[in-house]
Amino acid sequence: MSDFNYKNELVNKINFKQHKPLSDIVYDALKGAILDGTIPLGERINENYLAELLSISRTPIRKAVKKLTVEGLTESIPQYGTVIKYVSTDKIDEIYKIRLALELILHQEVLKNINEIELEQLKSYSKDMVKYEEKDDLIHLGEVLNEFNDKISEIAKMSTLNILLDELNTYFKNFRNFSFASKERRNLATKEHAMIIRAIEAKDISVLNKVVSKHIQNAHSAALNTFVRNDNSYIKNNIEKNNVKISCDNLECPIHNHNKKGNSSING
Repeated sequence: MSDFNYKNELVNKINFKQHKPLSDIVYDALKGAILDGTIPLGERINENYLAELLSISRTPIRKAVKKLTVEGLTESIPQYGTVIKYVSTDKIDEIYKIRLALELILHQEVLKNINEIELEQLKSYSKDMVKYEEKDDLIHLGEVLNEFNDKISEIAKMSTLNILLDELNTYFKNFRNFSFASKERRNLATKEHAMIIRAIEAKDISVLNKVVSKHIQNAHSAALNTFVRNDNSYIKNNIEKNNVKISCDNLECPIHNHNKKGNSSING
């Protein structure tokens, strides 16, 4: 372990009361901690330490770390262990391409299924978004957005599609947390949700597809802009503390820029 202590933050992210396999609970917590920067780039994941910290065996931790490695969030370094890997712009692009395809199908089903009561519930969420956005109340704004998305999923009645979206949900929430630091992005997202509701109410599939597509494209751009900027910031602060060879998926990774300045101890 480095001198970076993420113990308390990680423990707070884990809810063992969930009705999930233990390895999935650990995986979700580690993934969230990686994406929101709690565990920085290059930090080594010590399985023995985590097992002792969480009072569980190494087996679920090993399974969780293996899943993170397959997903590209961690990397196994021979004779050292597993370290946190940079999330490339290619990865973000891939995630939002998948999200766009799924969200279009989801909202088309909402258009078919929604009733007047459910429409009024969506309008109520939209009003709350405007209220909390104007107050710069990010906590309640995030909660209402989650409730809105849950209601959309409920109305669509597509359990398999919802499972696929749920797999990506940690990415979406953390990318949103980064991008919502911008007042401009929060304001635009609030308006986009209102436009989605109007298209649903009008039963206009063409407009709905356009509005949903624009919403996902804007979220994608915001995630790229803000996530990469935050990544550069904590890489600058933490990269020299970890004398470990870590890699990136493409040349846009900030590690490559760092290496060009003469640091030969970290390979891109």
